[in-house]
Amino acid sequence: MPAADWFKLSSELEWGESDETYPRLSYNSSTSELFVQCMPTPLHQSISNVINEEFIAAKGSLSRDLRSRTRLSWGVEQNNFRGRWYDSNKQPDMAIEVCDANGTPKMKWVLETRFSETYERLVDDARLWLEGTSEVAMVVLVKYNETPRYRCPVDLSDDSGNKLEELGVPSDRGDIVYEDVCLEEPFGPATYRGLTWVGQITEVFLEIWARGEDGKAVQHGTRQDLLRTAQMHIPFDNIFPHGYFTAITIDSEIFRSELSVEIKKMAGFRCRELVRNYNKKWGLGWEPSD
Repeated sequence: MPAADWFKLSSELEWGESDETYPRLSYNSSTSELFVQCMPTPLHQSISNVINEEFIAAKGSLSRDLRSRTRLSWGVEQNNFRGRWYDSNKQPDMAIEVCDANGTPKMKWVLETRFSETYERLVDDARLWLEGTSEVAMVVLVKYNETPRYRCPVDLSDDSGNKLEELGVPSDRGDIVYEDVCLEEPFGPATYRGLTWVGQITEVFLEIWARGEDGKAVQHGTRQDLLRTAQMHIPFDNIFPHGYFTAITIDSEIFRSELSVEIKKMAGFRCRELVRNYNKKWGLGWEPSD
C-alpha cells in the first residue's frame, strides 16, 4: 500500500484519535505493507511475562534513583521514524525506555514476538526499529512455530445449525474452561472435547538484533532455542545507565512452564471464538443466563 493510501485510510478511520488499543494497524513505509493485528494470543504473553518479572526483580537491588531511570511499556504506538521508514507506524509488543541525564525518556530496547506471521516479517520489524530510529539500540525477536498450522476443527459451512451440539461443544462460551483442556504433550497438541485447538509448538527461538557499525540491523550472537536450552540470556549492552545490570539470565524451565499454561489458554480462546462465530453465523441468538 502506497503511503498516500495509508494516510487516506487512517484519516477515514480516524486512526490515532481513539483510545482503543485493538485492533492495531501498523504501516511499514519501507516495504509499503499494512498490517492488522488483533488482540495478542495467550502465547505472546508466555515470553513477555517472564522477561517482565525477571527485569523487575533485577531492578529491585538498585537504588531508587537508578530504578526510576527505566520503565517498561506495552503496545504504545510510535511514529517517530526516519529515512525510508519515515511514514511508518508501529507498536512494539514490549519496550524499555531509559531516561537520559535530562530526564527525557528514550526507547532503547524492543521485544517483538510472532506466532502466525513469518520470520521475514520479524526481521523487517528489527530493521524498522534499528535503522528507522536513532534511539532503539537492541531488538529481541521471538518466533513460535505451531505444527501443523492451525485450522479450525469445526466446519462453519455446516447448514444444520446444530453442529456444536453434535460435537458436544457448549453453546455458552463461559462453559469452556481451562480445566477441561487437555495437553497431549507439554507443548501440545491441546484438545477440548476431542478436537484439536492448538497444534504442537515445535519451536520457539529467540534472536538478539542490534545496530552494526554501518548503521544496519544485524543479528547479535546466536539464536537461542527456548524449548531446549537450559537458560535464556538477554543482554543489555550499553543501554542502561552506569550502575545497572548488563544482562538478565532466565531459567528456561520457567518459560516452558509458562508456555504450557498459555497453550491451554489459547485452546480455550480459539474454541470460544468458534462458538461465538458459529452462533452469529446461524443466528442462534444464544444469550448468557444471569
